[in-house]
Amino acid sequence: MSVFEDARQVFYDQADAVWPEVSFMFDVSTIERFNWRDLVEKAERSLPGGLEVPYGVAQWSQASSEEWGLHNDVYGMIVSLWYVTGTRAADGSRKETRDVYSELEGRYDAMKTALYAYAGSGLSTVLSATYDLSDGNAANRFYLGSNLPFYAIQCMFQVTYGEPH
Repeated sequence: MSVFEDARQVFYDQADAVWPEVSFMFDVSTIERFNWRDLVEKAERSLPGGLEVPYGVAQWSQASSEEWGLHNDVYGMIVSLWYVTGTRAADGSRKETRDVYSELEGRYDAMKTALYAYAGSGLSTVLSATYDLSDGNAANRFYLGSNLPFYAIQCMFQVTYGEPH
């Protein structure tokens, strides 16, 4: 595997470990023409039983060279892991906003803790971690504008990965 594929695998392994309830994880890059409407429509057509929450989206930025010395093979990128949950309870009633926020912030905290604690190969350093839980993030603008019963948190991680020599 390449150093990029190794880094991606770390994120997928951590997502499997801390978000085991996620039904499906989509994979997109920021250089692709990606929008939430296409993602939801393709999923509804291609996944048996349609799209079920919670689900995730891994969005990879273009890597940049972070070489600090001769022969270093170190890169930086921003990874956005989106965790999407439902806004309806099992009985069909609407979940309280604070309960949705609490659930999503808990999913961010779990992923952040796991990535900062990670000590294996494939990922060098998590430089920063932030999140966007607002109505204005790309996913929530789409879900709210389309009256879909989903809400998402964007968990953003600035990382370095590769093989410093």
